[in-house]
Amino acid sequence: MPDMRGPYQAGAPTAGVAGRPVAESDANDTYEAFYQRVHRAMREGDFDSARHMLAEVEPLQLPHEGAQLDIAIAMCEVGEREQAFTLFSRLQAGNDVPPAIRMLIDSYVKTGCRRPDRPIRSQLSVLTGYTSNVNYGPGGPLVPLAAGAPVPYLLLMPSQLANPDRFVGMDGSVSWGTAGPEGLNLTVGASIRQYAQRHDYNQAGVSLAAYYGRETKFGMVESQAALGYTWLGARPYQYGGNVQLGYWLPGREFAGVPYRIGFDTSMALASYPDGHAFDARRHEVRLRGRAHIMPNLEFFGALGVIRDTALNDRAGGDRDGYGIVANVSWLPHPRHLVVVLAQHQTLRDREPYFRAFFGDTQRRQVLRQLALRYTYRHAPGLSFYVQGLYQQSEDSIAMFRYQAGSVSTGVLMDF
Repeated sequence: MPDMRGPYQAGAPTAGVAGRPVAESDANDTYEAFYQRVHRAMREGDFDSARHMLAEVEPLQLPHEGAQLDIAIAMCEVGEREQAFTLFSRLQAGNDVPPAIRMLIDSYVKTGCRRPDRPIRSQLSVLTGYTSNVNYGPGGPLVPLAAGAPVPYLLLMPSQLANPDRFVGMDGSVSWGTAGPEGLNLTVGASIRQYAQRHDYNQAGVSLAAYYGRETKFGMVESQAALGYTWLGARPYQYGGNVQLGYWLPGREFAGVPYRIGFDTSMALASYPDGHAFDARRHEVRLRGRAHIMPNLEFFGALGVIRDTALNDRAGGDRDGYGIVANVSWLPHPRHLVVVLAQHQTLRDREPYFRAFFGDTQRRQVLRQLALRYTYRHAPGLSFYVQGLYQQSEDSIAMFRYQAGSVSTGVLMDF
């Protein structure tokens, strides 16, 4: 958090306050926890809760000028214009305010501190990056076949192996409705990926999604539906839709840690214009939970069973399996956000994949994914991010084994 006397670290003395009383240190720790709750509510779009918490703040009792600046900025960003301007004026009246802080305050004052809960919001992201495997191809050219097959192995072409490439992209969305977990929200989105060499893997997609959530005394009910269409190269690749229903039990605490437990169920349809043999219907039921381990550290996890039903004559037939998701969001500072996502999925075919070449082998595919993303919030509505992604597929058939890593960086703008 910005501190006009220098960088502030919770529980550590700052310049000019070494040897401060224990009571002052406790006040800083209490403020730190309070501010993280406010910022988490703002990040989740629950601006009403953020306003209610900020309304209880007594500015003169804040532990230092940096805390007053934090609260003034938060008040400005939730639209509490008069309170924010009062604090900004009090800070600017000081004689030891650094020029950079004065410029920061001026930038917020010029925005007018408009309320953020407008019904229409838009977001645009521009990015560039590198991937080690644009086509998710295997690492080796030889694919062993079963005894009795016409040939002992298949020899893959170089274009079918793992191909590295650079890419640029753009993601955009327009949303209408509430920004928080309650109420109705409609979103229209579009995305583009362009590769430097493998133009046949250029991607474009459009989507339409609707979400509705409602908190009751018995818990929170969620529902959402989405439609999407994707092009690969210059040809239609996939279209489909999904619906999801979820329920969260009322929040509880364990050892001082707030948490919620719930479940959801989803149904998805996917169709491939150039290969209807791959059309499928996927049904998933998950147990999920989330916990605020610390005021600035949140965990989400889910474990579920999957049934993937072939709608046509897909090789291998229906598939059964399970999936695990773990997500950690860490907000060490209001301007810095770190997100770690880990996923695991195992699917097994019910029938031999392709008996003429692979005999009685039934595919067992294990997909793993690990993503790490760091976001720096430079200013209201403007963020920069860096993301790393690793994906791995282990498969009983060598042709479907691959490893892919990518790194990307971009700018994210909210309007």
